[in-house]
Amino acid sequence: MLIIPAATVPGAVEACGRRGIKAVVVISGGFREVGQKGEAIEQEMVEIGRRYGMRIMGPNGIGVIDTNTPINTTFVPGMPPVGHIAFVSQSGALCGSIIDWTIGNRIGFSRLLSVGNEADINETDLLPVLAADANSRVVILYLEDIKGGEAFVPALRDVAAAKPVLVLKTGRTASGKPRPPRTPVR
Repeated sequence: MLIIPAATVPGAVEACGRRGIKAVVVISGGFREVGQKGEAIEQEMVEIGRRYGMRIMGPNGIGVIDTNTPINTTFVPGMPPVGHIAFVSQSGALCGSIIDWTIGNRIGFSRLLSVGNEADINETDLLPVLAADANSRVVILYLEDIKGGEAFVPALRDVAAAKPVLVLKTGRTASGKPRPPRTPVR
């Protein structure tokens, strides 16, 4: 888990790689969502991770929850009840709200995965994992865009053959589409 300033993340990923760590969740923000400088930091982080065979979740997400392990790497207070719904979200804010809602309404989840910017791991990477997960009987995806390319459709078909899948795709109108990163004011 990395929750440190964006500029220090590549060095921390390098240190993790040298220690043989193969997976990192980066909650920190300040990457491509803030402009070119952040985008360059994000790319450097991914290149370092690839050099070490490391997978990276995030950055700019809230983390992951697995209620069966149990593990909660998010900064959202509380843990949803154990259940059979897997939820993947590109929106950390929505994921946080869903966590609060599930706790308040006692709705069980197996996993909540906040993928953030999807610099490395994206929804297409997670679909085979969720298809094989016996604890997840239903999969819900909240997608602002699809980063998995052509591999997304067959991966989605494979999951849907094993269990129900609900996909909420946002950003279809002009006002809802992702905006390009802002150029910082100097």
